Amino acid sequence: MNADIPQEVHKDSWAKDFTPTIATRRTLLYLQCGGSFSASASYKTRRTVPLASFLCLQTTDGAGVVHYQGNEYTLTAHTLMVIDCRFPHTYQTAPCGFWKFNRIHFGGNACEGYTERLQTISAPTAAVACLNAFHAVFQHLHNYTPLTELVTSGALVRLCLTLAEESSQQATGAPFVLPIISSAIAIIEEECLSSLSLEALAHKVDIDKFKLSHLFKEQIGCSPHEYLLFCRMNRAKTLLRTTDCTISSIAEQCGFDSASYFGSFFKEREGITPLVYRKQFTKNAADDTTFQAPL
Repeated sequence: MNADIPQEVHKDSWAKDFTPTIATRRTLLYLQCGGSFSASASYKTRRTVPLASFLCLQTTDGAGVVHYQGNEYTLTAHTLMVIDCRFPHTYQTAPCGFWKFNRIHFGGNACEGYTERLQTISAPTAAVACLNAFHAVFQHLHNYTPLTELVTSGALVRLCLTLAEESSQQATGAPFVLPIISSAIAIIEEECLSSLSLEALAHKVDIDKFKLSHLFKEQIGCSPHEYLLFCRMNRAKTLLRTTDCTISSIAEQCGFDSASYFGSFFKEREGITPLVYRKQFTKNAADDTTFQAPL
């Protein structure tokens, strides 16, 4: 049970390692190891070899010091920090001489989807939502088995999303989605079938177009134009499923420049052509002809 317990920690410390099932390793986030530590003044962990893992440190008492990405951070009681272990880092007991903390390592192929957002989280947080999300994961260390992998993975996803949202709020000093971005989204969704330009959108929300583009991508994760295409794709899918309109007609109705561009763009995003997508939702495509996909 007590794997990897350094000599510099108190005997009541504990640690566990976990091995995910093959299916979980392929598709889900999963715990790699974790534990609770009471560290003395001499405790120090230094990592120089890249490790495909994210590390979460949560201080319960005393303080620790982290050196990461060229900065030094102090982890006081009731703070949490996440570290991308592919980058060199060091964490140790602070000069106060005592550090009690909980630690988890997690990984998985699905981490790639969170990598960019988690890399931006480089400072400790005391946000209650983040701490609660961490504790929801940490409690699974005591009963982690193949039977609990799915629920644990869900808790890890919620932790990642909560940390990313908190990071965004810290960066902007505002709610996760600024009102001006919410307004821009509403306009795009309402006018996505028209030739809505970035200049016109910026004018409607009364902001410089470059500032709008920067804020939009920072908060939504894509440019206004990309979101416009996302909305057009949603409308095109509805028409493909629910009408007999030609591909050319749907392309025109949804604001695409041509049927060929629509077809190539659709296949790039969906992996299939618009026609193949349509055939998946026709009555003859299913054994049960009463089945219809939800609109």
